[in-house]
Amino acid sequence: MKTIIRKTPVILLFKIILISMLLNTIHLSTTLLVDYMEDKSGKIVNILMGYDTLILISMGLFQGILSFWMLIQWLKQTYIVEKGFIIQKSGVFLSSEKRFSLENVESISYKQTIMGKIFKYGTVEIAYPDNKKRFVSVEYPEYMIKLIEDNRI
Repeated sequence: MKTIIRKTPVILLFKIILISMLLNTIHLSTTLLVDYMEDKSGKIVNILMGYDTLILISMGLFQGILSFWMLIQWLKQTYIVEKGFIIQKSGVFLSSEKRFSLENVESISYKQTIMGKIFKYGTVEIAYPDNKKRFVSVEYPEYMIKLIEDNRI
């Protein structure tokens, strides 16, 4: 039986909010700069004020395109747990698939930050004899561990 697990959408939302805050800060800074220059010379302000709407529309389009791109990337990042393997799929234009065997697993654990506990996500860590594999920002990490335990060889 295959089960698909995704990264939490909380991280996606956090990134979109961060981009919005950054673009709003840039717009506020340019507006304050224009206001400051208004005191110095009226000509510069008249030229720049015509571009203010264009800049605002451009930043809105940029934010929309970037948010859409991040959504598509989030949708394309999946973990599939099946008998004996975890398959990590990612990529929008260049898709990649990595298979991780569930043989020789020494231990499986998960960690959650305070935000992770509130929003129900965390990092699942699988320890092998020679290395460790981490699956970051997984929704319901306890559930992923149960799936891994059920699908071990």
